[in-house]
Amino acid sequence: DKINIATTKASADALVIDVSGNGGADITIGNAANDANANLDLIVMNKFNITVSGSDAGDGVQVKLGTDNTDSAFKILNNSGQDAFVVNGGKNATLEGTLTVNGNLDINGTTTTIDTANLSIQDSIIALGVSGSDGGYSASGERGILFTRGTDSSFNNALFWDGTDFKFALTQTGPNSGSFTAPANAAAYATV
Repeated sequence: DKINIATTKASADALVIDVSGNGGADITIGNAANDANANLDLIVMNKFNITVSGSDAGDGVQVKLGTDNTDSAFKILNNSGQDAFVVNGGKNATLEGTLTVNGNLDINGTTTTIDTANLSIQDSIIALGVSGSDGGYSASGERGILFTRGTDSSFNNALFWDGTDFKFALTQTGPNSGSFTAPANAAAYATV
């Protein structure tokens, strides 16, 4: 069976569904998770607006996916059907194109990887070893920059502040340890 709701009224309120008596409205499509016909298609020729007026904790817009892995995803496509923004059930997000952040960007995690041909930074002073959570400084450990060349297991040149000897140094050191330990070749260690 098929139900059609059609109107030819050319106005903003051509179709109104009003559930204003503190009730809710549920739309269930299909009766099985893998039902190939269980789709809901909304085609809007102008603008699709969603207004959520609730102000309590938990209010807002939620999209719940069917899995906790990458098999299911929330997608925004461009007019050609290409992925513009994707968030999958594995909590991974992909954005195609340019991302502009007008506010602050706070990244939490263990590793931040930037794969770009060129990196431009407006800030002329860069602070190393600053806590991202509170902006606090630590008096322990080394600070420095690695100039990686060769293989992952090879020694690399580095410019760093030696937190043990309290001096700047140019040296060769291991690239993956997270700290600038003194190299096996003492001759490679030089004070700036």
